[in-house]
Amino acid sequence: MITITRKDISPGYQVAQTAHSISQFAYKHNKTFTQWITGYNCIVSLSTDNEEELRKLYDELGDVEKVLFEEPDIDNQATAVCFFADAELRKKFSNLSLALRERKTA
Repeated sequence: MITITRKDISPGYQVAQTAHSISQFAYKHNKTFTQWITGYNCIVSLSTDNEEELRKLYDELGDVEKVLFEEPDIDNQATAVCFFADAELRKKFSNLSLALRERKTA
């Protein structure tokens, strides 16, 4: 499972938004989530600079089972993405930094 959040939101918000995206993924893609939890059970949390880049990454995922969490408390801004990825897809995102590693404030 991979989550991607935004560096331009506070660390606490990054954690919460990542959790929201995972729970939304579990709800929308229950069968895939069940397969993940019983077989893989590994989460990689990554980050990107801002909302625009997050939306772009989400669009680049194409037909992969995925969710884009939009936070109602901040005008429905996109704050996190969650998707299940095989080894090949994980490589596509290996250039992103780990979540909470560095923070850029807008």
